[in-house]
Amino acid sequence: MKEFKVTIGWSKEQPFINVVFRGDRFRYSNGKSIGLNIKAKDDPEFLCNAFRIKLLEGWKPQKRNYMCSSDLPIKNETKLINQLDLVLGGLTEKDYSYHHIRDCKWVFTNFKEYLLSRDLIDITLNQWEALYLTEFINSKKTWSSRTKKNVITTFKFLSRGLHLDLDLKIRISQTKSNLHRKIDNLRTILNEIRLYDDQLYLACLITYGCLLRPHKEIRLLKWVEIDLQRGLISLDGSRNKTGRNRVVPIPNFVMKELKRIKKNDSEYVFGDGFAPLNRDAFSTKWSRYKKSSKLDLTHVTMYSFRHTGAISIFEKTKSIHKVKEAMGHSNIQVSMIYLRGIETTYLSTEDMPML
Repeated sequence: MKEFKVTIGWSKEQPFINVVFRGDRFRYSNGKSIGLNIKAKDDPEFLCNAFRIKLLEGWKPQKRNYMCSSDLPIKNETKLINQLDLVLGGLTEKDYSYHHIRDCKWVFTNFKEYLLSRDLIDITLNQWEALYLTEFINSKKTWSSRTKKNVITTFKFLSRGLHLDLDLKIRISQTKSNLHRKIDNLRTILNEIRLYDDQLYLACLITYGCLLRPHKEIRLLKWVEIDLQRGLISLDGSRNKTGRNRVVPIPNFVMKELKRIKKNDSEYVFGDGFAPLNRDAFSTKWSRYKKSSKLDLTHVTMYSFRHTGAISIFEKTKSIHKVKEAMGHSNIQVSMIYLRGIETTYLSTEDMPML
């Protein structure tokens, strides 16, 4: 019998790496466990082979010890909110992502507010009713269907092992996907952003012109990664999503702005130059800008500038390979999926049948 077996599995149309080692099954969505900064959805074949090589070299999968409600001493008379607080306090970024922990804290805070508003803050585990979860979800009129589903999933995670009745009495509508659309009034939006916040303007300009990802690649951008003489931005594997080195040409309109703000003693392009911006800096800036804007930005996000840049390159070159390189995708399949989701076409009228 083989000591291990590695295959590619699928869940909700997303690939993962399935490892069976000495009878135990492990599932990986990325390569962090074997020292690779790459996600399975970007290049499943590559990651699958990487796991096989690591196993042949002697690497062994480690079972992760998650903080779970069932790991804690539980009595039916224990207060529910205290039990959830214990689980929340045991979450660390060693085992969970920053965003997952942030979501858990957000759901916990909102649930606690709900209990206080209903005078239920002292309910115990044996006093719990599924009706409370239904009421909690319905208490927030501004939550979208997607948000409600995420809240339910997070709450189930926090309460796992407590044996609560979580049978919801509501039906949440299916979330409809939106096409990533090209920004038609690009110059108008950029001019308004420039007047509102110069750093947000530069971030959006680089997102569009260089197709870098705003919340990590751009937010943490350093001057040593920018060659103003050759007109290139160079990011090593630790700085981008695919884990591979990435070199991006700098268009003239971006170069002009970078030279304008360059300071000899600064390390980072954004912020005060000496320390990186916090994780949510651009999200906060963008949200505040949208609220103050007089333009219709209903379907526009910071990533819309990246989508618009990708469409522009494809419309100019008709080359999926150039789109792949510009966007920093790990393989052509990712770019094809990406372009399939945006409002453009591979065909022109000249390609269509003639009569």
